[in-house]
Amino acid sequence: MSLSIPSLPPEKYRGQRIGLMSRVPYWAKRVLLVGTDMGRPGHLLRKREGVEVHGIEADPHDAALAGELLDSVIEGRPDTVPMSFAEESFDAILILDPPDLAALEAWLPLMTPFLSQYGRILVLFINAGYWRDAPGPALLFGEAASAARGAGYDVFGETDALDPEYTAPGEDEARAGCIEFLLTLTRPDYDPVAHSQCLRETGRPDQAFAALREIPNSAYADEDAAIEQQHGDVATWCP
Repeated sequence: MSLSIPSLPPEKYRGQRIGLMSRVPYWAKRVLLVGTDMGRPGHLLRKREGVEVHGIEADPHDAALAGELLDSVIEGRPDTVPMSFAEESFDAILILDPPDLAALEAWLPLMTPFLSQYGRILVLFINAGYWRDAPGPALLFGEAASAARGAGYDVFGETDALDPEYTAPGEDEARAGCIEFLLTLTRPDYDPVAHSQCLRETGRPDQAFAALREIPNSAYADEDAAIEQQHGDVATWCP
C-alpha cells in the first residue's frame, strides 16, 4: 500500500536522511560515495576526525559542488568511467539513490575490488512503497536486497527512516511507512570477531566494542546464542 501524500515536509525528510548517515561506522576512515548528493553527506562524514571521503558523480553540476567538499570526485557513472582506486582501499562505500535496479545490480560487483576486508557497503534509497510520486529514484526493499545477494554480499542489516505519523500492525505493512531504507552489506566471509581484534590491536578498543555490538541476532541460531556470543566476544577483545 502506498501513502497518497507524503506527510513529512522536505526539511524533515532531509533530517531523516542525515540521521541515516550516522549509521556509517565510526571505524571507517576512508569512504567512497557513489552518487554524492552534491557532497552534503560526505561533508558530514569529513567532520569526523581523520576521515577521507571520495566520490563518483554522474551529474556535472553536482560533481562540481561535491568537488568543493570532498577529497576528490570522479565525474561519471561507475560503469562508464575508469576508477583508479587501490584494491581494498575503502572501509565504507555508500551508494546513494541508485537510479534504478539495473544500475544497482551493475554497480555492486564493481565495488567489490575496492572494499576492504572488513568493510561495508551501504545502499541508501527512497522507498517506492511509500511515495506515490517519488522525489527521485525509488526502489522496493526486496528488489535492493535481492540485488545485493545476487552480487555476492550478505545483507548485514537494515535501517528504516520511518514516517512517525504512520502506524501499521505488522512488519510488511510497516514497510509502507518507511520514507527510505539504508541497507548494510558485507562480504560473505565477514568475521566480526576478527574485525574486532584488528581494531583493538590497532589501538581502537571503543570501536572494537562497537563492531561486536553491531552483530545482528539473525547471524546466530537463536537470540540466546547471539547474546552469549556477543558477551563472550566483548570480554575477550574489550576489557
